Amino acid sequence: FNAHNGLFFMAGEMIAYAEGRFEENITMQLYHFSNYGQSPELDYFQLPARVFNFLRHAYQRQFKSAWREIVLSGYQKVNWENVESEDDYKNRQNLVYEFLLDGRSILPFFLNRKGRKARGNWELISHYLKEVHRMDAARLETIKRVGDLIAESIRKSERDRRLRQLESAKNYRDCRNILRFVIRERIAQGEPEPLFSLDEYVNHLFPEMTGDFTQWTETRDLLVFRIYEKLHDWLREKGFVEEVDEDEEIDQQTPQPS
Repeated sequence: FNAHNGLFFMAGEMIAYAEGRFEENITMQLYHFSNYGQSPELDYFQLPARVFNFLRHAYQRQFKSAWREIVLSGYQKVNWENVESEDDYKNRQNLVYEFLLDGRSILPFFLNRKGRKARGNWELISHYLKEVHRMDAARLETIKRVGDLIAESIRKSERDRRLRQLESAKNYRDCRNILRFVIRERIAQGEPEPLFSLDEYVNHLFPEMTGDFTQWTETRDLLVFRIYEKLHDWLREKGFVEEVDEDEEIDQQTPQPS
């Protein structure tokens, strides 16, 4: 029995039972007793209200399929080719569940990098960031708008070069330089609108946190997510997406937050 997975299963059952009761802030607590022939052990797990509130959105009909795909991508050491039922993997370690309980970001799991496809849509990822991480709505809107403009610039260039660079950016300097290249290309394309203002760059794209730490990885992943959402079909038509089957899309290398 995997206690983490069991807690989220029970949350799903509660959400189905109390469907539509969004006004209630529910915190779930699980006490897990175990005794494997040694000393008795007691583990305690808590599902915060903000995570439960997000799950209410994720289990809605329009998001349920995408959320299932996100959850499946978090299971570890599963040979999906041999899976016959949920019993074959339901007690395996799931990093999506563990990260939600630990307060770590699950943003990378929203990205199918191999298939260059967004898991879910902007509405679902916005619910996650606003409910769980209390992200400012203005920051989300700025990143969405900038992602749309970058996607359009990539489409006009007829190349996926900037997307490949953004996907592989390893640090803030790389990410900043890629945006600078996009600005130059947009000027060459005759675009009159700036990619972003100085205030948007400082306050929304790369707000300073503590010391030298910035939220650049979060911004990068959200930009990539939005570009995937806008350009996935175009990327496939142009041959910029590797053909993979459904099992391969799930059984890809697990994303690790930076």
